[in-house]
Amino acid sequence: EPRPSLVIDSGGGYQAFWRLRKPVITADWTDAEAANRWLEKELDGDHCHNIDRIMRLPGTVNVPTKKKQQLGRAPAPTQVVWMEDTVWDTAEFGRAAPEWEASFAVRYVVISEWVGPTDTLFLAEALPPWAFRMLNDARDSAGRPFPSRSEHVWAFVGACVRDRVPHELIKWCVLNPTFCVSGHILDQRDPKRAANRTIARMEAQDG
Repeated sequence: EPRPSLVIDSGGGYQAFWRLRKPVITADWTDAEAANRWLEKELDGDHCHNIDRIMRLPGTVNVPTKKKQQLGRAPAPTQVVWMEDTVWDTAEFGRAAPEWEASFAVRYVVISEWVGPTDTLFLAEALPPWAFRMLNDARDSAGRPFPSRSEHVWAFVGACVRDRVPHELIKWCVLNPTFCVSGHILDQRDPKRAANRTIARMEAQDG
C-alpha cells in the first residue's frame, strides 16, 4: 500500500508507477524523491528514486549490455502487467531522507579531461550498475553504509577500473561536486592529483 496504478515488466524486472492527483511541480522535486526513497525501502526495491530516471517504454525491447548478456540475459520485451485508474495524493506516501549528507566544503572547481556525454542515461550504460548506484548512494553491495567517504570512493573507483571504464570518465565522476562519491577527493589539497593517485592504486591492485 498504496497500490500502484501501473506495473510494467521492463524485461529485466518490474517497474511500479503511482498516478498522482496533482502534478509535482519543480519546486517540490526533493519531496518527490523523498517519497520515492520511502517506496524503495517499503518494497526493498532498486535505488532509483531520482526524478530524472529513464524508465522503459512498453512495446520496446530491453536489449542487455554486453556484460549482462555474458551473465545470461537475453533481449526481452517491455510490457504492461496491469493498469488501473487509481490516483493518489502525495500525502498518502511516507518520506525517507537520504542516507548520506554532502557535509563537505568544495574548495576547488576542477575540470577533468573527459570529453563526451554526461547525461543520466549515458552514465547508466557506461558505468557498471553498482558504480552507477554509488554516485549518490554511500552504501556497499550489501546495503550497509560505508564506514568512511574514502572507502566509498575506493569502492566506486574499483568497480569502474575492473569494468574498464575510461580513466577520464572516472575522474569526471569523482571530481564532480554534484555526486556524493566525490566528497573525499574534493577535500584533498589537490583533488585532481588525488583522483589520479586513487585510480593508479586501484589499477595496481587489479593487476
